Amino acid sequence: MHAALDDRGVAKVLVVSKALNQSQTRRVRTCLPSAAAPRTGALRLLSAPSVTTTWEGGISYAGQTFNTSRDGKPSGDRSAQAVQAQPSANATEECFNFELPPLAAALLVVPAP
Repeated sequence: MHAALDDRGVAKVLVVSKALNQSQTRRVRTCLPSAAAPRTGALRLLSAPSVTTTWEGGISYAGQTFNTSRDGKPSGDRSAQAVQAQPSANATEECFNFELPPLAAALLVVPAP
């Protein structure tokens, strides 16, 4: 897991499923310092059916695919899954819970507090 804040205070958290032999979806929980009001993150998934998949074999990012592309541009509408923050047990953090399929990466974008 890698995280960074941009110049506007937007948190960007990248989670990568690196286990090639993993066959089950993993539950991920990432926590950030609490904001004045609960935030909603935008989750975008990058996935492929196998490690040997080529651009036309089912790679997708945020609802878009390259399956029918003839110009290198993705097709379909880009979408993100909303992930609502949940307070942590000590109430100093807010946590974002989501599932990460095998052979996938997730980018969680959380607005500035």
